[in-house]
Amino acid sequence: MGGGPVEETSSPDLSDYCILSEVSRVRLLYSRSKVYVYRSADKRDRISGFICVVQGPDDQYYIAWTPEALLSEHDKEAYVQVELCPSFYEGQLDASTSELQTSMLVYENEGSALVSTEALSQARSITSVANYAFCKPVGDIVSLLMHPPSLTQWYGSLIINLANGTSLAPMWFHDDESASTLLGMTRHWGGDELMVWMSHIMVIERAKDDPGRYEFRSSKSPHVSLSQQTTPAASTILTKPTDGVDRSQSAGPSTST
Repeated sequence: MGGGPVEETSSPDLSDYCILSEVSRVRLLYSRSKVYVYRSADKRDRISGFICVVQGPDDQYYIAWTPEALLSEHDKEAYVQVELCPSFYEGQLDASTSELQTSMLVYENEGSALVSTEALSQARSITSVANYAFCKPVGDIVSLLMHPPSLTQWYGSLIINLANGTSLAPMWFHDDESASTLLGMTRHWGGDELMVWMSHIMVIERAKDDPGRYEFRSSKSPHVSLSQQTTPAASTILTKPTDGVDRSQSAGPSTST
């Protein structure tokens, strides 16, 4: 399931990291473990990390991928606990304000956990791992390209397309290794789970010309400010993972979608 070379893949945006580094801790709202970035076709070049959603000091939501190697043991435990106790919205509408109200499972600090921003700060200097780390405002996303697990591709992947015309590196969900799957708490593909979470804060539509592309149309949340720099082709930058790896040879079972 390989493709051609990636023409433009974004590197970490230092301005985003600086925003989150203004405080020592941020609120972790969503987390999924064992989400990999493949640096090459060699399995030894796979970087394991957490894909997550955090709330910054500006009250905005950010989507981030943080390598495990950058996390302290304390924060790694917090990421796993949020994965096991997800703060999903129930989508209750307050008739008096017509705003989406949140009703979250209480874990710590109203359904979230406070984690250190140190890993996000380190991502600017540890080049061997952090070249693939990112932290972007959710409002900068214009589309997600979803490729669930299949008979020829054990692990499903997700690509984030941004309003500035760039695409982030494909992320591969190794669900058979994730904490929530190993503990029997979920049998859903991780990409679908992230999409469900996002659908409560964004209006998302499946593209008519590509059933694997989901376009972010507008915000449902005061914590998401849409980017004003959308390029004409931003939602169709990449249509499939393009790291050149033959997925038919990948090992490991797929999970239910």
